[in-house]
Amino acid sequence: MESPPEISGHNVPVIPEFSVNPTLVSFALINAAKLNAPHSLVDDLQHGISSALSSSKPSQEISDAKSIQVAHTQALAQSTEKLHGRRLAKTGATMLDRFEHSRNYDDLRGAITAYQDAAQLTPDEVPGKPYWSSRLGHCLYQLFLRFRKLDTLRSSIVAFQKAIELTPDDDPALALRLSNLAISLEARFDRLGEIKDLESALETIRRVVELTPADDPNLPRWLSNLAVSLGTRFNRLGELKDLENALETHRRAVELTPGDDPELAWRLSNLANSLGTRFHRLGELKNLESALETQRRAVELTPSDDLDLPRRLSNLAVSL
Repeated sequence: MESPPEISGHNVPVIPEFSVNPTLVSFALINAAKLNAPHSLVDDLQHGISSALSSSKPSQEISDAKSIQVAHTQALAQSTEKLHGRRLAKTGATMLDRFEHSRNYDDLRGAITAYQDAAQLTPDEVPGKPYWSSRLGHCLYQLFLRFRKLDTLRSSIVAFQKAIELTPDDDPALALRLSNLAISLEARFDRLGEIKDLESALETIRRVVELTPADDPNLPRWLSNLAVSLGTRFNRLGELKDLENALETHRRAVELTPGDDPELAWRLSNLANSLGTRFHRLGELKNLESALETQRRAVELTPSDDLDLPRRLSNLAVSL
């Protein structure tokens, strides 16, 4: 699981040499020391003061005590917000963990509030913010699944979009965040029926597949999700190319899935359903035969206590 950067130790560092006003730096660092501030907060103070000075006109000098106090207060406030954001995010993680064990939705709402506050307090450049925004999106989506409120789903999409916006292209977490966004977009399509949401979901999950190395164990899952979305668009628009692409993608997902993977039966069943759809569309007997063979294999791999077994048996019976 992704994890935000932790705050470093609490020792006040030795003051290095600076090219900025030494009185201003000393004032900030001394006050930070009095507060027993973390190392990272002291660094933020130094950076904030340097930025304030470098952005001023060359002829401008901050020499009076009042100006120093104002600059220090602003820098300290910014750093305190960052620190408070991290603490709120940790609270959110604790509440989310409690929810996952208790299924008490008050815990989930508490996690949402904490992550929302952390995201609002934290500047975009803080490394932990993409993760916190992603966790916020996840919590909101879980709440949507329970209560089906459209505003909650919209907020989930916004949070996922923010997380992706802040995630570097080479970050390994990007694929997962894109996948979560695609799932939320397709959920909104299912709810409202607006084709633009389905198109956005397809574009997003395609990007996930493109970002994922061929040997990544998550690739079969992403391919399966893409195939399902292509099948959904075929059902909506009736364009045969979507069905053909869905079939090809389902086959790739099945081929890449290990034989002992619990998801294999589900992916085989999806492939069989697409083959059956192609038979009904084109009337080619080979598609029906392939659908039967694939559905039999899916049934054989399904445990007797699996809730999906009756549905797969029914699909097999229909194909016979």
